[in-house]
Amino acid sequence: MKIALLAALGATVFAASASDAAVNIYVSQAGTSVYAQALGTLDLTGLTKGREGGTGIGAVIRGAGYIITGAAARQQQGYSGFSGFSTFAFGDYTTQYADIGTGDGFSVVLGSELVYVPLGYVSGSAISSDATFNNQTLARLGLNLGDYTLTAGNGDTVSLHVGQAAPAAVPEPASWAMFIGGFGLIGGAMRRRQRTSVRFA
Repeated sequence: MKIALLAALGATVFAASASDAAVNIYVSQAGTSVYAQALGTLDLTGLTKGREGGTGIGAVIRGAGYIITGAAARQQQGYSGFSGFSTFAFGDYTTQYADIGTGDGFSVVLGSELVYVPLGYVSGSAISSDATFNNQTLARLGLNLGDYTLTAGNGDTVSLHVGQAAPAAVPEPASWAMFIGGFGLIGGAMRRRQRTSVRFA
């Protein structure tokens, strides 16, 4: 009975995590630098594949609302099928390149409602990349504080959070299911062990 309940709970948690896919890009002031970080997963179902593109290191192209994270020379694949902004501009079209970037490239172009994922990206897999702009401020990069979101037809979102650092890492729903299942198995094993009696002849 308990195992069935744990299995049902695990299935519920796994289903919730699959339907709530999203990518969040956090751009915040970190001392004398600006730090941008892309985290999450993206379901490509229903999106339209566009052109491939090579990127340099991370960058901000203000007028297009174009934010790029990741290491240099990472190929990306564009996708359309988002809504949220038909026109968008932070300012002029000046490009500011990052000084440091890590991870496979990820980009959002709010003004054109486009998203670029790493070339060969598998739908639903983890996205994690960042870019650091040394000796910069959000204002100098032309980034206005606020939250900006593109929504795909399948319900997934890609959100840009300007002025907000990424939250501290917490276990994903799938990890919680594993923890709960593990604790249940340990508890069951301990109960069985306590019932064991020792007889002496």
